[in-house]
Amino acid sequence: MKKKLVCSSINPKKISFLGLTISGNIRFFRWCATFGPPGIVQELCKKRKRHDQILCFVSSVAEVNQSCKLINQISRETIVAYPLIQSQHPNVQQDNIEHGNVFFATTVAETSLTCPCLKYVVDTGMINVPVYDFESKRTVLREVRAAESTIKQRLGRLGRTQPGEYYSLYDFKVDAVPYPVPQICQSDLMNIEFSSRKSPLRKGFNYMKSFLPDKPPQIVIDKIMKQLRDLNILENGSSDNLTEHGEDLAKLPDFGSFAMSKAVLAALHDYDCGRDLICLSAILGVLNTTGLLKSLPQHLKSPDGDFMTLLKVMDEILLARQSTPAKQFNLDQVCQANGLKEIQHIIRQALRRYQTLEKTFNQSPDFCTRAQVKSGDWELVAKSLSTDYLDNVFVSMKELHDRSHLFVRYNSRGDIAKLDLQSTLTRPISTAPVSIVLARDIRHSTAVRATAIISFVGEIKAE
Repeated sequence: MKKKLVCSSINPKKISFLGLTISGNIRFFRWCATFGPPGIVQELCKKRKRHDQILCFVSSVAEVNQSCKLINQISRETIVAYPLIQSQHPNVQQDNIEHGNVFFATTVAETSLTCPCLKYVVDTGMINVPVYDFESKRTVLREVRAAESTIKQRLGRLGRTQPGEYYSLYDFKVDAVPYPVPQICQSDLMNIEFSSRKSPLRKGFNYMKSFLPDKPPQIVIDKIMKQLRDLNILENGSSDNLTEHGEDLAKLPDFGSFAMSKAVLAALHDYDCGRDLICLSAILGVLNTTGLLKSLPQHLKSPDGDFMTLLKVMDEILLARQSTPAKQFNLDQVCQANGLKEIQHIIRQALRRYQTLEKTFNQSPDFCTRAQVKSGDWELVAKSLSTDYLDNVFVSMKELHDRSHLFVRYNSRGDIAKLDLQSTLTRPISTAPVSIVLARDIRHSTAVRATAIISFVGEIKAE
């Protein structure tokens, strides 16, 4: 391995390093290596003392898992590295920190976790950020350089209990980007625009932009307005008032996404499965990764896919809640009995979210009765979801006599995708894949531009 170390200063009162100035008892190094973070961590393991801990920041969950496996291989299983990622139960994170010495982490370890014997921090200086492309109407996962505020948070892990060493694997000027790009400037603003218009203020970005320090481009605001008119949410013309359909949507509580709001309204009005969609929205609203799907017990996995699997999980919890006196209901025991102990923290958030929605609908004169209707029928749930997720239908390329484990978007865009490996609909490479799927999430990456990843999917059976 080729390596190069540059030490800037030792135990100074005030340090200047790549444009970063900070006080502390920390040594700074810039390390250039051809092997990557696992190789550098392996080198540090040769010099660390028995209880010293090493924390390496990488850009994504996938890179965390790959690095943990790779360092285990190159060290011939003499080094055990632990992942620290957001989807883990806090107890798992704490247990890893208490018993481990080497960690690979995403941004979750910047602020919320403390390693008691941390001696070394290795920082790639990169993060993965979802950026919404307004032209293609898709969210692309981009690897970008970390801002100065992020670097300082990572650096701040050191020096708490003992002097530390910070190894940078980047050479950019840290203070050139003081803060990350505001989320409002790189997100899909449809839900925010609609939420603002249904609020008592009844105004959107064209009014609010004057109060924002970082404004979305006017061309983006105009496109959002056009989309809302095309969807029959806003009236045509200069008034920008909500249509009758828009007013119906405005009566619903916030579901976190405009698409889910439309799906719930369709379930309530057209498909008699309101409670199913409300339950589903409660758990989907607290999930940003699919990691929990693989850990679910087999009896809770539905052959129809991820949506009905998550609905079965919620139904199991709610059935136990309804059949037990309120003061005797114990979520810990219910999760333990159903093999859900590993994801208990997610279940707790989903249940809390459902209880909030349940209370809101119970007080709604328009939807109170319909919100109690449960079908358990995937076809009705799928039709409700298709109200706004219809563009997210993908067909297996095997049906088109092409590569069997890739999918192509059903509409005219022709996007190529592969199924999330955590999905309950994944099949062995020797087995034919499902023919048609409906997806909630489509993740594009600039690193692998041709192939997207579709996750939270359900099988659509052709008639």
